[in-house]
Amino acid sequence: KQESNKISTDDLIKLVTEYKRLDDCLTSSYVPIKPFEELSTRQPSVEVEEFVQDTIKFTQPYRVYKNQIYVYPKHLKYDSQKSFARNITVCVEFRSSDEEVAKPLKCIYGKPGGPVFTTAAFSTVLHHSQNPDFYDEVKIELPTQLHEKHHLLFSFYHITCDINAKTNAKRKEALETPVGYSWLPILKEGRMSSQEFNIPVSCNLPPGYLAIKESGNTKVSKNGVNI
Repeated sequence: KQESNKISTDDLIKLVTEYKRLDDCLTSSYVPIKPFEELSTRQPSVEVEEFVQDTIKFTQPYRVYKNQIYVYPKHLKYDSQKSFARNITVCVEFRSSDEEVAKPLKCIYGKPGGPVFTTAAFSTVLHHSQNPDFYDEVKIELPTQLHEKHHLLFSFYHITCDINAKTNAKRKEALETPVGYSWLPILKEGRMSSQEFNIPVSCNLPPGYLAIKESGNTKVSKNGVNI
């Protein structure tokens, strides 16, 4: 609790100014701010990204180049699937092609203590839930030139929680078992849209999946195969 009569306005302004004088600070994009020295004994400070508000009152000109998106997986409904899975995690990747040999781009911001960029981001696992809610944030540095093949690929895995070596040796089960896939193109009619999406989950990842068009509650490919 902060008593208003215990600190003056001038002292408060001075206190806020001191916070801006932190040394060894990084921007929200992990870009060092001078003065900055290589640290070996302590961790640097990281700025928090402030989202632009829609109100004109708070609008400011863009002075720094940024081309990023934030992805927030929210919910998965999996209890109606034929395959059984209840310790589910979602892996988010950013790809530039749907070819079988395509690899995810190394443009996802890593977690603190790890590399700056990585190729995939994994959510936390909600134990024994077939309809998990996710609370993870995925920050992605977009390429300067986007095309229709750029997309987000969501891979869902069942995580085996039984770490008993003898049990796993008998069952011959992997710790991560793929149980579904979903994808979302970045561009729609040449533009990016910032909104919530409800997308179906496929039990497998078909070749050329970006060519599959949505029709009602299912997705139908060019050759008429339902997923």
